[in-house]
Amino acid sequence: MKKSNDFINEINFFKFYFNFINICINIIDLYIDFFNCLFYIVDNEVICMKKRLLGTCPICDNKLVISELHCSNCKTNIQGEFPLSKFDYLSSEEQDFVLVFLKNAGNIKQIEKELNISYPTVRKMLDSVIQNLGFEQTSISNPLTRSEVLEMLKNDEISFEDAEQMLKEIK
Repeated sequence: MKKSNDFINEINFFKFYFNFINICINIIDLYIDFFNCLFYIVDNEVICMKKRLLGTCPICDNKLVISELHCSNCKTNIQGEFPLSKFDYLSSEEQDFVLVFLKNAGNIKQIEKELNISYPTVRKMLDSVIQNLGFEQTSISNPLTRSEVLEMLKNDEISFEDAEQMLKEIK
């Protein structure tokens, strides 16, 4: 009888040991997932976003290319030189701006509200994105009227210099 109790105790010990190992593995997986994410708080909700792909070399600032693709399921590796998309070469700030721009269907006033920035800052960021995507700058007619610019200046939403520049662009 004592031998069977010892055997049962050994089985219970191994069950406990394997459960403990399983818990440790889950903790390690959680740890890895935690450090492979960037966390943002949007509307009181925590959002985990995977770390971004680097588009430029952190040492010399040249464009990077992907040299190997790997399938984690079947372990296939494909080697070569695969260029990134134009969007991958934008800075993180520019990528975030593009997402907000698309979300708001290009509505500058909505973008201003969401990012809490002024019209000239939105235009500056948009011009930067356009340039960094390799497109020619086009002269876009200013969607704001003279009275709207003056109202923004009155409400301290823009500086005097910004208002002066915006009024010069209005024809």
